[in-house]
Amino acid sequence: MSALKTKKAGVIIFVGLLLFILAWGTWKSLAGQSLEEWIKTKDEPVVERLNRAFDLFTQKRYGEASVEFSKAYELAETVDKEAEVKWQDKIKDISPPRKFYNDPPGARSRGGLSYFKNRMSEAGYGLASSIYWQVLDKYHHRISLSASGSGPRFTPPASELQPALDVINKTLTITPQSENLRILKSEILTLLGAYADAVSVLDEVLLINSESAEAYNQLGIIYSSPPYMNSEEYEMYREKSLAMFEKAALLKDSNGKFLADPHYNLGMYYAIPPSDKPETAMPTKQDAARALQHLSRFLELSAEDNPLRSEVQAIVTKLKKIAE
Repeated sequence: MSALKTKKAGVIIFVGLLLFILAWGTWKSLAGQSLEEWIKTKDEPVVERLNRAFDLFTQKRYGEASVEFSKAYELAETVDKEAEVKWQDKIKDISPPRKFYNDPPGARSRGGLSYFKNRMSEAGYGLASSIYWQVLDKYHHRISLSASGSGPRFTPPASELQPALDVINKTLTITPQSENLRILKSEILTLLGAYADAVSVLDEVLLINSESAEAYNQLGIIYSSPPYMNSEEYEMYREKSLAMFEKAALLKDSNGKFLADPHYNLGMYYAIPPSDKPETAMPTKQDAARALQHLSRFLELSAEDNPLRSEVQAIVTKLKKIAE
């Protein structure tokens, strides 16, 4: 009987010890979790939403993509607030004495972790892009943002593009150094005909990054738009536009790649006869050679699904005969 009691007591002690170990392990995993582990855990659902949204965007399902980007933004925003508190608790232990600063300890780090602010910026950019392309899709206005893009020039209602601008402006308060948000904003403003505002935004981009290929390309598009080309200073803006495209063609984008668009814009400029000549006029042999050079480069750099490729390939075939 005593042996049975001893065995039973041993089992109770073993179970109790096991429960203690499990409880301690759970506490340790929560209380002792490093900041890096905490970020990784919180980041997973945000990334899952972002990836889902990106996949929908690439499938041109812009409405569904905007929903997912919006949810990703909300998730990142919630976690960012948690990170702010967590960082403030941590900074109290590592801040230098107050005498070194005019502000309280940790005031310089009051912004907390920037990790999830960057996630909010990604989601905001995706959301604004989805809204933008959804509007273009709605009005069957899949235009090229290039200066010489073919097809009718149609401006969607400003009221339908305003939500995209609102998202961009809100997100810029979170990541004010974002080039991508400003480039997108300038594209939307250009489409709306707010050219002066678009130029101001691009000037901000060039203050942040003086070698922004996207900014120079967009400036080229603006300076080659009807209000500038129809002005008395046509020649000046034409030269300015070409200079912007030439500069954009020599620079790499934010992903470290050369842009295809500046070459399309330059190629079409040299391939299409000036406005003072009939539409049936052919480019000179010299202009044909220049156009061929840029349009061939466009074909090298552009994606296989770029809608302009078939048009460019047909023009290249004609230009080869002229340039011979």
